[in-house]
Amino acid sequence: MRPALFGRVARSAAHETRAINLRSLRDAQIADFKTNILPAGAADGVVTWVRLDNLPVMSRLMVIRRGQGMASSYDCCICSCPNSFQAVEVPNNGGYGFAFLPGAAENFSATAVYVDCNDAPYYYDVTDVATWMSSSTSIATVETYGDSSPGLMTAVAGGQTTISAFYWDAQYTYDYSSGSCQATQVQENGYCPITVQVPTSLKYIGTVSQGAITSCTVTINGNNYPGAGWTREITWQVLDQYGQPILYSGLQPSDSLANAGGTNTCAFPASGGKTGTGNTGSNGEFPDTYSICSTACVNGGSCQSTENQSWTVSGTALTSDVKKVVYTCSGITINGQ
Repeated sequence: MRPALFGRVARSAAHETRAINLRSLRDAQIADFKTNILPAGAADGVVTWVRLDNLPVMSRLMVIRRGQGMASSYDCCICSCPNSFQAVEVPNNGGYGFAFLPGAAENFSATAVYVDCNDAPYYYDVTDVATWMSSSTSIATVETYGDSSPGLMTAVAGGQTTISAFYWDAQYTYDYSSGSCQATQVQENGYCPITVQVPTSLKYIGTVSQGAITSCTVTINGNNYPGAGWTREITWQVLDQYGQPILYSGLQPSDSLANAGGTNTCAFPASGGKTGTGNTGSNGEFPDTYSICSTACVNGGSCQSTENQSWTVSGTALTSDVKKVVYTCSGITINGQ
């Protein structure tokens, strides 16, 4: 027997009597699995008892009023047949699904939807008893009925898959000739598209600040010399293999500069140079600061050095996205911007 009250489901044995204190549920302000909460100021209302199994059940509502004794009323189910199973709901962001990084884990839920003879909906949490499947286990896996954590999804590798929850139950029709309920077993499923994102490229968002460096120190062979130059701070957005933003904080970008050959009158390091980067924020963006300090820039001088900038984000090399950085005494451009 699965009596449901305010989105709450309790399994009961035959002939078992169970008390549910509505006042305690209201005062505790604890949400059910559908996030419903009894209003804290609720003083009256309606209780509807429904059946999800074709078994007889008796329900009774008792109301105790301080100073007025006890009043009670009871009602058997208003429908001749139990509620009929209609659908399975799995949170899926309006059908758009969710994105994760490889190694991430998420607990998904499955809710069975039932309707009574008046088409009023009722809900039952079937997360632990549903059959869970992933359309591509090489992209993401999901634990199912009989495992330790049904509905637990683990992202494995970059790509797209669909997580589904399957559940069987009965749909009922009332047979007036026999005066009985006729049951038909049906299977429904809910689903959620999953994208496992892999850092693949960086998108230029904009310049935060830039300007001349009027005085700096250049160290050559252990000796210090006066220099000047330019600095520019920009913002990058990490993109996945589909060109979509990866909206995760804490990603760790790092870069490496290597001279692209040709003109290098700024005497920029031939290799091993780095810019100043920071970790991503919750929008997947991070700052990057480019600077040049050269003796050639002193007293309005000029120079140019072209560098190839290679990137790694949280251990993943962005091999297809090498930036070309051109340094001069009066500006710094990245891929022409």
